[in-house]
Amino acid sequence: MTKVNLLIENKIFIKKHIGYNMRKLKHSKYKNTGIIFEILSRGIVSEVLNRKNSTSLGIIKKYFTEGTELFKELKYYQTLQKINGKVRNVDKLIEMVIATYSGSVDQDKLNKEKYKLIGEIKKQFDVNEFFNSRVSNYKLLASIYKILEHSPSINPSEHMNCRDVVAEHISGEDQHEHIMTEVQTIWKNENPDIKKLALKIIIEKFNNKYQGLGAKQKTLLKKYIYENTDTESFRDYVYGEISEIKTKLVRMIGNVSSEVVKIKLNESIKLMDVISSSKEIKSEHLSAMLKYYELVEELS
Repeated sequence: MTKVNLLIENKIFIKKHIGYNMRKLKHSKYKNTGIIFEILSRGIVSEVLNRKNSTSLGIIKKYFTEGTELFKELKYYQTLQKINGKVRNVDKLIEMVIATYSGSVDQDKLNKEKYKLIGEIKKQFDVNEFFNSRVSNYKLLASIYKILEHSPSINPSEHMNCRDVVAEHISGEDQHEHIMTEVQTIWKNENPDIKKLALKIIIEKFNNKYQGLGAKQKTLLKKYIYENTDTESFRDYVYGEISEIKTKLVRMIGNVSSEVVKIKLNESIKLMDVISSSKEIKSEHLSAMLKYYELVEELS
């Protein structure tokens, strides 16, 4: 038998007898307790800033009370998220968390609680927009879900990759804490006069950068920070605001005496069409909108 034929036979054997059961570890953000809690927590901040009744807080109080299986599972997510890194053997710690989770969380009760929780979210929010919200630590939370939900035997390679993500996160937190400790030590030992000067500069820079923002500008920035910019509702909001700004500027042109200013206003209006026709709202579009709001304010 030639080497080529032997190689082909080996591949067929591996695929048939070993690779057959190697399924991809499934992840569901609808079932990921960490992701759901993260979105709800951020929703509380957004609702408070907009002076709305906190629907998100109500859901958290209802479904994540101590004693529920959701509360128990959330603690495992938070344990792996918030470990400070001062651990001799990270892999052993992760193994202990997985083993403890399996024996302490009642999966039947947990599934029933999650079903009711998702039903509540569907009542209170647009479920697609809710789960399309940006989650900065999505990869970590997805990895935690996979190592808690799936046995390593399903796909040892992917399971190990997910554990590596969690381990790297823990190590990264440790490194970050070490850096912060060094900075704090340097700051503590610094000359008091230099401390005062540094604080003064920081406060002045902050005030200079954000002073005088109008209500429209603040709303746009809040939406950009707390909402997923890829959703249809966010794009519709931007399109609506651009249309409103455009209408205002067109009306204002008639009150402008300077021909130079009129030309510049007409150019600005044409540039707005680029945003209105864009399928993806980019950061430069939002930056331009902040300037348009300012322009409208000045002309008013």
